[in-house]
Amino acid sequence: MIPNKAKMVITSSLIALSIAVATVGVTLSIPSAAEAQGNGNGNGNGGGNGGGNGNGGGNGNAGGNGNAGGNGNGHGLVARELGGLNAAHANEQAFLNAAANSRVGELAPLRDAYREAQDAYAEWQDAYADYVAERDGWTGRTTEEIQAEIDDLDDTSETYEDDLARLEGEYDDAEAHETRLSDLASASNGAAADYEDAEDAADEELEEIAGDLDLSDAARAHLRELLSR
Repeated sequence: MIPNKAKMVITSSLIALSIAVATVGVTLSIPSAAEAQGNGNGNGNGGGNGGGNGNGGGNGNAGGNGNAGGNGNGHGLVARELGGLNAAHANEQAFLNAAANSRVGELAPLRDAYREAQDAYAEWQDAYADYVAERDGWTGRTTEEIQAEIDDLDDTSETYEDDLARLEGEYDDAEAHETRLSDLASASNGAAADYEDAEDAADEELEEIAGDLDLSDAARAHLRELLSR
């Protein structure tokens, strides 16, 4: 589950991690969830420590069991701030049976948006993990390095043909790896963009239902926590 951060909207759109993919020239980009205190302590870079017990939610300061919301000392203040949005406490059956114009029914689109963002986050993490597995699992040389050795071969040498065949085989393997890595980086970037879009959509739903309410970060976090159960 993604941390219970009411507004995990990416603060700087997509940021580049500057992870060069061998000689393919692909740069992996991910939403700046670290800036929003989204993943763990913000040090996960998307696929590393994502979804931990960091400051963004769970047991952190913004929501869950911390001081600002959840079961902490500020619970009463947050509940008063949410007002009618406390209908988010409703259980699954209540949401299923709620009339569209009821307060619970009006919260249903926001609840769905948070769940879609959660699913998008999981898909992004999976895609990024696939990229990292391919990147870190490769122990060979790059095509550029192999090509340089091919270019330096002495074509008058008795072992030239054997050396060339060996290097060409190594080159083919490296090229296949770099192609896979490029494809996986693109897939991860696409999933990151989908996650950002899902967070934007959830934020729009929140602004629509909150109306004139100027919700604090603690209230937003608590509302998201309630609707993400």
